[in-house]
Amino acid sequence: MLIHNFRTCSLVCLTLLAVSSAAFSQGLQSDQSFWGNHYSPDGGNEASFPAWLPLTESENIESDFQWFAPGEFGEYGEATPPNTGFYFGYDWLRWHTSNPERGTAPFDALPGSEYFQAPPAWNPNGFAGGGGHRIELGWMTEENNGWNFVATLFRTNGGHEVRLRELDYDPEDEEHDISEEDFEEGFDQIVAPQTTNSASYHNLELNKTWRIIHRDGVSVEPFAGLRYLQLQDFHQSTAVDTDCDISSQTIRQMFTHFNNQAITGQVGMKWTMVRGRWKVRTGLGCFVGHNFQRFSRSSITDARIHEEGSALECSALEEVGRVISTEADSAAGEEFLWGSDGRVELTYTIFRDFAMRIGGQFVHMPGG
Repeated sequence: MLIHNFRTCSLVCLTLLAVSSAAFSQGLQSDQSFWGNHYSPDGGNEASFPAWLPLTESENIESDFQWFAPGEFGEYGEATPPNTGFYFGYDWLRWHTSNPERGTAPFDALPGSEYFQAPPAWNPNGFAGGGGHRIELGWMTEENNGWNFVATLFRTNGGHEVRLRELDYDPEDEEHDISEEDFEEGFDQIVAPQTTNSASYHNLELNKTWRIIHRDGVSVEPFAGLRYLQLQDFHQSTAVDTDCDISSQTIRQMFTHFNNQAITGQVGMKWTMVRGRWKVRTGLGCFVGHNFQRFSRSSITDARIHEEGSALECSALEEVGRVISTEADSAAGEEFLWGSDGRVELTYTIFRDFAMRIGGQFVHMPGG
């Protein structure tokens, strides 16, 4: 009896399940307002998922967070199509700036000077090293046109300095040594900077770009836009004259400052070629515009008189007088400016979203 009842219950459950399934399928076909009307590839009944479920197409997923996935290449190593959308890039730069053509103002020793410390010999063909940053950002539409912004900032490292003893220093003080790196400024010493060239360069660009895609991973991007640049040059030279007969020490300093600010238009073109993991990118632009220049110059003469002492020692003499005189002048002008800007990059793809890039850039302004 128990077995019979179990079979009867099983039969009833199966019958109810079959009836429920049939009713559910009929509800799918009849209640269009709830499930929605979807296309069925086999031409039969309509799809059985609600229209309000979230879409899962790949274009609706911004990132799969697999930044270290292998690089994406074609079956034979060919490149994927160029990217569209927003992009950002940062480069650390190592810059070398040519010295000004005119050089430093010459210093001649004062009459009677026995010790004369002059600026170093001028090298008009030399370069001053420095560092900087380059930031590039923009976006490219699916129609292969967009906008590009570039900011370049750098400055030279500056010059060296010479440390000299003042005539009234304490020879018994061994705690303060001007040859040490952690010396104290203004204590028994004269700091004579020997900077011959210290420059800073700021450049801002806004360009309209177009992309022309060719076969075999090659693309060309013409661009046209505006450029603002500022080039400043600082110069300082110092000479120290010592006359032991009258126990005097004279410090002469010359400061010059050029400030160039230009607004130009520019046109150019970028060329890119991709082969497997390697990408070569070059760019060349020419700019023409107006430069607003300002020049300022000043000089300081600091004469320090000490008590009369032995001319043979010329040291450890107490300072009894000091005379400081200054001179300054300035000028402003405008001029036509033209120049060129070239850049080449070599990129190696390590992972899908990470690559290593090296390159070089050359900025030439012969007309300013």
